[in-house]
Amino acid sequence: MPSKRVLALDIGTVRIGVAISSIEGNIALPLETIHLKVTPDPIETIRTLLEKENIRHIVVGLPLTLDGTQSAAVRRTKQFVADMKARIPDIKVYAQDERFTSSVAENTLMQLDTKGEKKKLLVDSMAAALILQTWLDRRKSG
Repeated sequence: MPSKRVLALDIGTVRIGVAISSIEGNIALPLETIHLKVTPDPIETIRTLLEKENIRHIVVGLPLTLDGTQSAAVRRTKQFVADMKARIPDIKVYAQDERFTSSVAENTLMQLDTKGEKKKLLVDSMAAALILQTWLDRRKSG
């Protein structure tokens, strides 16, 4: 039986931030960052995470522009999702507006006095956690 846990992805051109919900499915936690230059198959890495946690739901941040239109980044994200769904057909993928999540994550890390390499390692997974928490909160209230 699939768990209530949900995985979230903040898909970039250099890194993919990954977050996971708590066992109860109500709190988002940063999990890891997939570095695309050193990870030969990021979809396989995601598949492994899904199988390890018995997860069937993924929330993907959709990088809309400020006016809500779709940019090249949205098209790249949608292509990645299509490729992922082709290889992992039993997952359900939800899109969540991710405007400002990376800047909020960076500001949060600055307030926590996280700098340099440590900040680089955390910002993408924290952005994924913000995307996931927004999605989880919206589901609770809706």
